[in-house]
Amino acid sequence: MENMRLKIFLPFLFFVLMLLDAQFTRLQEGLFSYHFFPISGIFWIVAIPLVQKVSRRYLVILFFVMGLLADMYYTGIIGLYAFVFPVAIYFLYSARNVGNINVFTQMFSLIILLTSIHSVLFLENLLFNTEQVNFFRFVADVLGPTLILNLVLFAILIFPLNRIVNGKGRQAAE
Repeated sequence: MENMRLKIFLPFLFFVLMLLDAQFTRLQEGLFSYHFFPISGIFWIVAIPLVQKVSRRYLVILFFVMGLLADMYYTGIIGLYAFVFPVAIYFLYSARNVGNINVFTQMFSLIILLTSIHSVLFLENLLFNTEQVNFFRFVADVLGPTLILNLVLFAILIFPLNRIVNGKGRQAAE
């Protein structure tokens, strides 16, 4: 029963997180006078612990749909995010099977995941000529600030998320 509730709740959660990430990213643009462009990844920080509890098939389908929504919201080109999001979920599932899951492996998974996602999206944007940015500007102005912002967000959010996902917060309340 609880797994069914989670499957009903997750699409709404990730939709809200996607919108929250977009608004938080817009806020960051103004703070850095549009020189640096850190992209919030709360969406992915929440996904990392959920990989331990939710089936791969369900999350791949959910993230494909979320990728389609992101394509419509951000780019207008269907397929950029719709391709990257499910592949990222496959990566998280394969990283889950590597060894002991702890905060450090989750942190390194986030670093690899965000670097891969934004690099692939950068290459797709170059391929489709939707942006004219060179690689060094991308690394210095987008990827670096994105990783720093998300590591700070990770440090703030991962412990409460792990407690919620693993059910330890509920046991303490009962």
